[in-house]
Amino acid sequence: MTSRIHPSIPNAVIVTDAEGAEITLVNCTPHPVSWAEGDEIRLTIPRPPNGAARIDQIPGSIGSLAGMPIMGANVYGGFINLPPETPGTLHVVSIMFSGRAGARQDLIIPGTGPQDNALRDAQGQVVACRRWVRA
Repeated sequence: MTSRIHPSIPNAVIVTDAEGAEITLVNCTPHPVSWAEGDEIRLTIPRPPNGAARIDQIPGSIGSLAGMPIMGANVYGGFINLPPETPGTLHVVSIMFSGRAGARQDLIIPGTGPQDNALRDAQGQVVACRRWVRA
């Protein structure tokens, strides 16, 4: 596998496998995302320059009690700053998207859960994922 920064998308890399097939990975999270093979970081995708993709949310309001607001559950809307589906492209998103991806087949999240074996530093912070998970 080889990778290179995408020439026209600043928060994307183009990955080429051993057979020469290419796929573009676009980072839509608010931070750089790295992938490791074993203990070696093989690629890092820069964060988006114009803001991360988000899910629109509207706080629910139920009323108040003695002047204190009582809030209901948030109502979630559409995606904000998420590029459209493009053949040959996967979009790296936050875990918030995993339950709201709908019919989108181009969304992946970095595998950082307890069973994902993410690469971590001495303090236990994730340094890189070792696998991707479909959102």
